[in-house]
Amino acid sequence: MKNAIRAARRPGVFYFSAGKADIQTDSDFYAKIARIMLNDIINYTLPFSFTILVACALTCLVSMLMIFLFRIRRINEAMQHPYLKKLPWERHTFGMRATILLDYFLRIMFPRRKKGMAGQANLLLAHIDPTDVPNSLKWPIIGMWGGCLLGLIVMPLLWVMIYLKMNAGL
Repeated sequence: MKNAIRAARRPGVFYFSAGKADIQTDSDFYAKIARIMLNDIINYTLPFSFTILVACALTCLVSMLMIFLFRIRRINEAMQHPYLKKLPWERHTFGMRATILLDYFLRIMFPRRKKGMAGQANLLLAHIDPTDVPNSLKWPIIGMWGGCLLGLIVMPLLWVMIYLKMNAGL
């Protein structure tokens, strides 16, 4: 008992474990607390980030199907992209079609931007007022590109959580 009292006067944290008195420094104690908290954070964020990623993928898929199966003609008539004056929609490559849809998305979401990709889209589609485009044509474009961009943000978070869970021994 005298050793326990003497040990308690030293700097650090005094605690009992398995019936024996153990001395642990403050940094070890806080490292264990941080490890326990990190384990809890990972246990909550890993399924949450996976759920968000699946929701983004499904939203993007449903929006793409809606665009390419039912709405593309009406969207192109309403938005009138300048690239479609040179070649019809069907003659553009898939990458060019995605670029045109991205321009539509950037014009709808960021109508006042002057710089960057959104600024270029606003220059190309200056003849369109985003408030005049019907919501039935807006939601598939916003759903497709919004799901893609949010998924790109969530995916690295999911990878980090999986890495921490698998390799850190949490």
